[in-house]
Amino acid sequence: MKKTLCPSVSDLEWLYAPGFVYHRYGEISRELGLIFPFRREWNTPEKFPLILYLPGAAWHRQELYNDVPKLTRLAERGNVLAIVQVRESELAPFPAQLEDIHRAAAWLVSHAEQFHIDTDRIFFAGHSSGGHLALISAFTKACGRFIPDGLPPYRIAGVIGLAASSDIRMCQSDPWPAQWGKRPTTCLMGAGTDEECLEMADIATCRTYVSEQTALPPVLLLHYLHDPIVNSRMSLELYEKLISTGHRADYYQLEGEEHGGNGYWAEEIIQIMEIFLSGAASL
Repeated sequence: MKKTLCPSVSDLEWLYAPGFVYHRYGEISRELGLIFPFRREWNTPEKFPLILYLPGAAWHRQELYNDVPKLTRLAERGNVLAIVQVRESELAPFPAQLEDIHRAAAWLVSHAEQFHIDTDRIFFAGHSSGGHLALISAFTKACGRFIPDGLPPYRIAGVIGLAASSDIRMCQSDPWPAQWGKRPTTCLMGAGTDEECLEMADIATCRTYVSEQTALPPVLLLHYLHDPIVNSRMSLELYEKLISTGHRADYYQLEGEEHGGNGYWAEEIIQIMEIFLSGAASL
């Protein structure tokens, strides 16, 4: 069977490019990958929201490429995606990761014209430990904490936390088999023991920075109710504190027992994110 087709296509494409080094610490470099818009000819200037995305890895070394196919679904809705690597806990304890995030954001702002980034619409997002880092970097920035000297100012329009490990004290209280070695949260805090980590837990817990006096960006939280890895009570309690202190927040409690996988990238969830991004950007 022979047929002739004339597909209707847009000239707007989305390209993926890895390996941009945004900062070096001596011999250690940190990099990011980008999913960004491309046209053969830009007849009029266009700008797109930026989502700075932090993959989870229990604060250990991240895999930057696993989620690229899923993140493309969000990029193709009209967003630039930056997949950001931070220093793992083995290299540097908290709050080094927050310094990395702010340096990555500054690099992206400095390259905004090249990648058609709208610097008035910068969002942070992350999954699991990456969700924790997305939230707490935005919250502590609002309090003027853990920002490296000399970086240009920028505004965070909103934060998305997927199964976020937002409460370090609660992480420490959950069962942890001894044969698994040191807890990820204990490693994150650079602590020698779980007890020592508990003494420092509040400084890395998101709720610590939520108050009526602090101007926080809008927050979207999504968490499977029976998440087998990260207790969903963290997201619920963070949401309740945000609402009780007058902040804008939405919480979607999902049915099931997933932690990662395709659950957070289903069409219904992408639509929820899209609505949140549009609404938060207009504030």
